[in-house]
Amino acid sequence: MTSIKCLVCSHEASIFGAVDFYNQCNNLNENIGMNNKKIDYYYCYYCHFMFAPEMCNWGAGEFKEKIYNEHYHIVDPHSVSFRANHNQTMIMNNFPHLKSDIKHCDYGAGNGLLSQLLRDSGYVSKAFDPFYGVNEISAGEKFNLITAFEVFEHHPRPHELFTNIFNLCEDECLIFATTLTSDNYLETDGINWQYLLPRNGHVSIYSRLTLSAIARHYNYEFLSVNELSHLFFKTIPNFAKHIIATPN
Repeated sequence: MTSIKCLVCSHEASIFGAVDFYNQCNNLNENIGMNNKKIDYYYCYYCHFMFAPEMCNWGAGEFKEKIYNEHYHIVDPHSVSFRANHNQTMIMNNFPHLKSDIKHCDYGAGNGLLSQLLRDSGYVSKAFDPFYGVNEISAGEKFNLITAFEVFEHHPRPHELFTNIFNLCEDECLIFATTLTSDNYLETDGINWQYLLPRNGHVSIYSRLTLSAIARHYNYEFLSVNELSHLFFKTIPNFAKHIIATPN
C-alpha cells in the first residue's frame, strides 16, 4: 500500500516512513504483541495531514488494550494530574471573572480531573472522554467554552472528532485546543520527529494548513496562536473577547 485517501481532504496520501511502536519508550515491558512492530505514517501533500492508517482502523477495544491501558501513565505521566492542574491555572488566569457566564466542556478529558478542579473553583464544567468512559454531558447540552488539550493527535477519525466538538457549541463559543503542529518539523526531522509516538496514541498529526482547512469545511474561524495552541470560533462570547478580536 503506497498511497491511500487522506482522512481529512480525501486527496492522495503517500507513505512518509515508519517508526517503532515503542518509539521513545522502549523500556516499557508489555505483553500486547507489539514488540518490534513498525507503524507506518502517511502524509498528504495537499492538506499536510499525517496519520497512521493501521492504528486509525483500530476499534475502541484495541485502543484500550494497546494504548490506554494500565501502563499509559508511564508513557504519559502528565496525564495523571500535572496537565489538569496546569490547565486549570491557565483557564483561571484567562477567565478570572464572569464565572457564572461560562459553560465549559473539557473534551478528551482523560480522568475528568480538570473539570472537577474547575467546579471546585466555582466554574460550570463538564468532562467527556470516550476512551476513559467519562461522560458528564446531558443529551443536547451546549457549551460556550470548549477545551481539547492534547486531544486531536489521539483521535483516529478527524471529521468525527470535529463534528462531535462543533455539535457541542453554543452559537457563541470559543474552542481552545492544543496539539503540536508539524510545520517545519517534518522538513527538518523527517520520520525521526519526536512527536511521532504510536505507543502514546499519536495517530493523527496536524499542520496549521490542516486545521485551517477543517475550520473552513465547518464554517468556523481559525487562529493558530503558536505551534501548540489553536482557537476555533464563529462568534466569540463576551467573556472571551479580551483573548481575541473578532475578525472584520
